[in-house]
Amino acid sequence: MSATQQALDGLVQVFSGVVDGARVAVARAGEEPPASRPEVLLTPLSLTRVGRSRRVGSLLDLELSVAVEASGENVLDLAERLMLAAETTPHARLDPLPADRPGFGFVMAIGVSVNVTEPTGPQVQVVEVDVQPLVAITGVVVDPDGVALAAVDVHSSLTRQRTTTDVTGRFALTGLSRPTTLTISRGARRATVDVPAEPTGLRLVLPNHEGG
Repeated sequence: MSATQQALDGLVQVFSGVVDGARVAVARAGEEPPASRPEVLLTPLSLTRVGRSRRVGSLLDLELSVAVEASGENVLDLAERLMLAAETTPHARLDPLPADRPGFGFVMAIGVSVNVTEPTGPQVQVVEVDVQPLVAITGVVVDPDGVALAAVDVHSSLTRQRTTTDVTGRFALTGLSRPTTLTISRGARRATVDVPAEPTGLRLVLPNHEGG
């Protein structure tokens, strides 16, 4: 299965989990929607090359754009659920639907990174690829008493990407290859925490003492 198909299947799973039994289906690009239109329809619009990077080896970075359309009697509630789910799913951006799509929804651009094995000797005929999916890490930083902390530095141990918590203590790092640890700090207070298998909705505690 291709990397882009895996990414698309992952979106179907995410959206299926938040729509309370509404039907989620995928339409082929350029085809008319099925006669029995599902409440949630995903249509791939484009696959573009973003470039090459070396975050973890040699990577080919792609961007898959997918139209996410809601319909039915509860279209506003359904679209809101889809938007909230999209916010907690790794993505490059969310855009309005194109003018030629009269549905109710949005376009979601998601990143797909493919690990390219580069030849080091004589030219080879086969290039092996391995999908390196991008993840988002979200959560809140609190003190030992459970009080949310603003202006706390949060950075990835692997990519060196960083952000700062807002006034409610919340933070988000998106488009990351999966790191193993995060470091949180404010002034001399610092802690290093392991990132679990499910990296969203984390609750990180910054100790009162220095070090960590």
